[in-house]
Amino acid sequence: MQAIALRLRELRSQRGLSQYTVYMDTDLNIGNLELGRTNITVSTLSILCNYYGLTLEEFFKGL
Repeated sequence: MQAIALRLRELRSQRGLSQYTVYMDTDLNIGNLELGRTNITVSTLSILCNYYGLTLEEFFKGL
């Protein structure tokens, strides 16, 4: 779970996005996800991967 949280934070940070911007664009509050406090569903992860321009396979590569 922590590896997924870290990966989500890195992707957002690399793109220069705030959590608020991601929320406004996706309607997903990612704060707790990025801290590893909340379990992420596959559908939520899919939405975020699409938003960041990745496939699920690319997201998990190296984790």
